[in-house]
Amino acid sequence: MGHDLEPYDLTFDFQACRQAYIRVAAVLLARQFMMAEAEFGATLAADDVEPVIRARIEEGATVDAVTHATDIDTLRHVGREIATSLAPFDAFLCPVFPRQIFRIGEYDSIFNSESATTLTSFLFPINVSGLPAISLPMHRSLNGLPLGVQLVGRYGDEATLLQLASSLEKEIRWDKRRPPIVDVEAYQAAPG
Repeated sequence: MGHDLEPYDLTFDFQACRQAYIRVAAVLLARQFMMAEAEFGATLAADDVEPVIRARIEEGATVDAVTHATDIDTLRHVGREIATSLAPFDAFLCPVFPRQIFRIGEYDSIFNSESATTLTSFLFPINVSGLPAISLPMHRSLNGLPLGVQLVGRYGDEATLLQLASSLEKEIRWDKRRPPIVDVEAYQAAPG
């Protein structure tokens, strides 16, 4: 489509960013549930959330203020580092997930065997950077599930991402694709 592509290895302190991100996300999750309990006057029961969410809430409630402030500083530093590194490019292209998308009901078993930050290794650094990004269903796996591509732009340049996404959508026509679970003929023939 006339775009120039060049390989680029985005480097930053992944482990420091990962650990800080996990703790900050856990603190924010714990705070969200504490506020909800106060607002609704109810205590969260053990089976009100999935075990993995319960573990994150409990973890977040134990992070001390100094660690939390240090984690925020780490994320700010890494975020600036990522944004500076990608500044020379109109857009940065990477996968959404390092594996194919989850089937319904598959997430919990995968989550227990792989860490969330491994599964989101292409997402959370961009979230930390504050750069605009868009996920596009560019491809499909052999079994017909969508494979996403993430485009990341410069600070404040959502317009370039939206223009690029629009032109790709017109070229690839993912709006015309239907997942294999949807039997269009049966759906159209169904009453009502």
